[in-house]
Amino acid sequence: MKHSMRWNIHTVNEADVSRLAGEASLPRALASILVQRGISSASLARVFLQPRVSDLHDPFLMDGMEKATARLALARKRGERILLFGDYDVDGISSTAAMGKIIEALGLSYVFCHPDRFSEGYGFNRRAVQVARERGCSLIIALDCGTESLEPIAEARALDIDTLVFDHHLQKGELPCATALVNPKKEICPYPFEGLVTAAVVLKLARALVETVPLAIPWDDLLQLAALGTVADVASLRDENRIITLLGLAALNRSPLPGLRALIRAAGLRTDRLSASHLAFQLGPRVNAAGRIGSPALATRLLLESDYAKCEPIACELNRLNSERQAIEKSITENALAQIEELSAGKDQKVLVAAGRDWHRGVVGIVAARILERYHRPVVVIAVEGEMGHGSARSIPAFDLFAGLSRCSDLFSSFGGHTHAAGLSLPARNIDRFREKINSVADETLSEEDLIPKLDVDGIVELADINFDLLKLMEQLEPFGHGNRQPIFASLGVRLTREPRLMGRNGDHVKITIGPGNRSGGVWECVGWKMAGRVGSWTTDLLDIAYVPTMGGTLLNMSFLRKQESRFHSGSPLSRG
Repeated sequence: MKHSMRWNIHTVNEADVSRLAGEASLPRALASILVQRGISSASLARVFLQPRVSDLHDPFLMDGMEKATARLALARKRGERILLFGDYDVDGISSTAAMGKIIEALGLSYVFCHPDRFSEGYGFNRRAVQVARERGCSLIIALDCGTESLEPIAEARALDIDTLVFDHHLQKGELPCATALVNPKKEICPYPFEGLVTAAVVLKLARALVETVPLAIPWDDLLQLAALGTVADVASLRDENRIITLLGLAALNRSPLPGLRALIRAAGLRTDRLSASHLAFQLGPRVNAAGRIGSPALATRLLLESDYAKCEPIACELNRLNSERQAIEKSITENALAQIEELSAGKDQKVLVAAGRDWHRGVVGIVAARILERYHRPVVVIAVEGEMGHGSARSIPAFDLFAGLSRCSDLFSSFGGHTHAAGLSLPARNIDRFREKINSVADETLSEEDLIPKLDVDGIVELADINFDLLKLMEQLEPFGHGNRQPIFASLGVRLTREPRLMGRNGDHVKITIGPGNRSGGVWECVGWKMAGRVGSWTTDLLDIAYVPTMGGTLLNMSFLRKQESRFHSGSPLSRG
């Protein structure tokens, strides 16, 4: 299953670049990047580079929003007590905390709970209805779940308990009889952007509420929570998601929520220079650790708490749980990789399915993501407990995971998710049949070309062109993440000026020093993360490198490194093998 990386060197219509640079008064380098990303007019460039709150869409365009605001206004009038039931991941926790702040602004009392990942699994369930009845709640708000929960919502209705659903998961069939179901991915929803996560949908609810009910909304709090949910849920940072993340990061750096401030310090980060990558790789995993190997309620309490002193011990506990999660994840990843190599011996499989007893169900999603990074194939990792298997799946851009799993639904007890991430439960006896069937589906839809990872390169530049002015321009494209990656440049025929040096505790990383191939000009230091095995003993060969330049002096973060080959300079400029 070994593969090579294919470079996709983008070209643009120079006339489009010139037109955008002129109309929007932008440097050509920045205009070129924007045109590559489908931004070809001055108005679109302004929204992308200088977004405003007024650029957000009207929340009432979302189907069900009017009914939801009316029901909450009625709850305020009646003084009702409300149950919040949120999923156990970062988006579910963030949206639960955000909804809690809205309910507080309405002057109402509430309780919250989450499903147990291990005994209950994903989704709104009957226990939520029981809790609502026991705690005297006449309204339930389901967050990041509920779109598929026909039976428990019907049971709540039979008990005269209304249900509001705020979600972003794909609709699989008939919708439940909720009082209102607000989901931009709902089939009948006319909202112009369906990429919102649930924490962002809750933010839209707040905007809708202030137009109908007089109340003071803690906007900075809601923006921070929506940004956290958006980035941690790997939503595309385009359209409204970009605006929400920018505004949320600004609020976070200006005055973080007490719980996030405690978590930032527990992670050893600065509180004034946080980026989307910190949400994705530092804060998000710590919040997620509560739902993976502890209780998600712990993280929700942290995000709702206004007393910083009470936040510190919770943040320390989340930090500890995250360290525990990392150790568990490493062990399962090693076992899963060994199993995949054994299963694939002599038989190339397009979808990798690994299963094991005593694997921790809470980390199989992360393990699947790690294996996908290694092999660039759809991956399903299943934790077997007794007679049942509980799995998590991740996919590559070319394979619609939700559609593929739908064709195997007869083997599942349940499943759900998105195009590139999903969860499933099935009898353990069906795992081998599932492996065969999902690979049969993949054989019909995936080509060998689809299984070759692509590195999108924004352009070829000379080393001398990488300067402070260019890097400052690139900062205007932040925040970077899924759907808006950091620009990657390539320089061809560069020269090693000294032998590569290994870095890291295990020697996994490499640092090299390079200069122009013609031996004139300055030198640059390059760091290649997890790339020690690719470099070998090169000392004098010319290299082609693709990299993300950083502001840290003459430092380049290499995305890919290879010996230069003469054939590289011939053929189509759009694809490099």
